[in-house]
Amino acid sequence: MKFLKQISLIIIFALLCMSIYKDINPRQNKSIESVSSETKDNYLYEIIEYTVRSGDTVLSIVEDINNENINTIEINNIIKDFKYLNPDTNIYGLIPNNTYYFPKYKSNER
Repeated sequence: MKFLKQISLIIIFALLCMSIYKDINPRQNKSIESVSSETKDNYLYEIIEYTVRSGDTVLSIVEDINNENINTIEINNIIKDFKYLNPDTNIYGLIPNNTYYFPKYKSNER
């Protein structure tokens, strides 16, 4: 029993240390401005700031923003790009009246 308590304390201490390190360590994300020129599967995207209304989903907003290009973009890429632009956001729980960043894709063809 004493051994289990010691193991539990070691695990709790390790988790506490990892949590503190994560909070103190600066994020290594690129700035949002640099994302807009990044190539994503033959598409470039610019960043659109959008205030969510009740009933909106990530996909419905991206479809509205990208009306003609949406059929050529994979849903996995849309989700990945949204998560990159909004790292602390639950994509399935957008909060109405909050503002999020969404990708507006542009064709690379010239």
